[in-house]
Order: sequence, then structure tokens, then C-alpha cells
Amino acid sequence: MANGWSVTICPGSAGRVVIQSGPSHDNNEVWAEWKPLDGAPKEFRMPDNQQGLDPIYVQLNTPEDEQIHACVKYDGVACKHFDFDEGNENHDIRRGDRDGDCRC
Repeated sequence: MANGWSVTICPGSAGRVVIQSGPSHDNNEVWAEWKPLDGAPKEFRMPDNQQGLDPIYVQLNTPEDEQIHACVKYDGVACKHFDFDEGNENHDIRRGDRDGDCRC
């Protein structure tokens, strides 16, 4: 479990996922890419320069027409789930947000 902000790609995600985040929609960076290999969840700790952000803007992208399930967590606690099948999904997320719909 990562301390601070992290993104977990959940089991059942089928397509490639590009992860970007930052202070806002207009000020963020791509910093990781997940490719399905064995179906296991994969946790990515967000960059150190973003750990102090609250809220944080997170966008997940997939160029494929496949289902993506992911969770953004703070200190291991689920703050926001992502569930989409093409294009991207994005949210401004706060440390105190809680989301019981996260699958991983």
C-alpha cells in the first residue's frame, strides 16, 4: 500500500491505461502507463511533486475500446473510482473523499 496519492488499476481491466495528474485540467502531466499482462492489480504512486496537492486532478486515458476499472487512493483509502470503456475519465479529488464503489 502506497502512502499519499496512488492509482490502482483493478483486476478485469482489459486495455492499456495512460495515467496523468496534477493541480488542474490545464496543468497536469502524463507519468505512467499500464498494459495488461497478467490481470493483476497494479498500484502506481503519484509523483512526489504531486503528493501535497488537495484537490488533485486525475485523468485516465485508454485508446482502446476495452473496460477500465481503477481507484485513486490517499494513504490506501479509496477516494474515487474510475469505470469507463473508451476515451478518458477525469476528476478533481480531495484527500477526504470516500468512494465505496472502488473494486480494488
